Amino acid sequence: MPERSAFLSLPPTTQTITRSEIWLDDGSIVLEVDKVQFRVHRSVLSNHSSVFKGMFTLPSQPPDETMVEGCCVVRLDDQSRDWEALLRYIYYGPQYFRSRYDYPIEVLIASLRLGRKYEFEEFFSRAMGYLKYLFPYTYAFGEPGIDVGWVKNNIFDLVNIAEELGEMELLPVFYYWCLHHHHTLSIFGGWNRSDNTICHLSAESQYTLAIGKEKLVTAIFDKTWAWLASLRDVSPDECLSRNQCSEVRARHLEEALLIFRQSSLLLIPLLHKDKLSQGFCTYCRQYLGGTTLKREEVWKELPSYFGLPEWVYDYRRG
Repeated sequence: MPERSAFLSLPPTTQTITRSEIWLDDGSIVLEVDKVQFRVHRSVLSNHSSVFKGMFTLPSQPPDETMVEGCCVVRLDDQSRDWEALLRYIYYGPQYFRSRYDYPIEVLIASLRLGRKYEFEEFFSRAMGYLKYLFPYTYAFGEPGIDVGWVKNNIFDLVNIAEELGEMELLPVFYYWCLHHHHTLSIFGGWNRSDNTICHLSAESQYTLAIGKEKLVTAIFDKTWAWLASLRDVSPDECLSRNQCSEVRARHLEEALLIFRQSSLLLIPLLHKDKLSQGFCTYCRQYLGGTTLKREEVWKELPSYFGLPEWVYDYRRG
């Protein structure tokens, strides 16, 4: 457990201090983060964080310790926006959520970053659970629906926090959705957040996505769209409706090319067997049914396309 000195390693700042809106009159401790002060309760922090619980059981503060309105000042080497989000969540949590699916990105990031650092176990576990619900390893198979706009706007931040915390098992799915929603320009140039700041991916992630995209596109064409080429092997004498089947095959090919033209690598719904078979004659449907549609194989191999370790448990269960 970190020693108290680790929290008080920052010297008093000579710059102007801003008082946060989270300033509780009956608070017993002041957190100073990035020139912003928060007056909160020792007991609340102790109840949620084993690190703060341990720190507050240490002997009384030294005589030269900074005080504000009778409260000790604890200086933390973090980002004030993270603490703003986490403290609002702790004190006013229910007001943050319009539904169980609505998890503000700033709260999610703060819960992960500060939850790991200060052992806010409940908030860290809840945030990780939400991410695994939102991005299950089975998502490419159509489970469950999410806000596409939310994913597009926040996926870079999610990649960065997963990389920062070493949560490598999240990265294959995050990388996949980066490629699904973003062109090369934003991957290398950054994405404008809703607050007009720009989120940049690390150089390592940029390189990984560039290499991974080529491997993933190749795998999708070679494996999941192989049936387009295989149907050419059907003999005209075997096909019961040559013109009709040719038209259906051409339509599927056009849809496939459109997907990649739009840089959309989504493996559904075009790869569902029921949809693929519509319009073909009985023989071609049987032939198609015997063709291996390796959509699941591509998804299972997803980590390898990005140079990451394979999923170590049943990825179909998430």
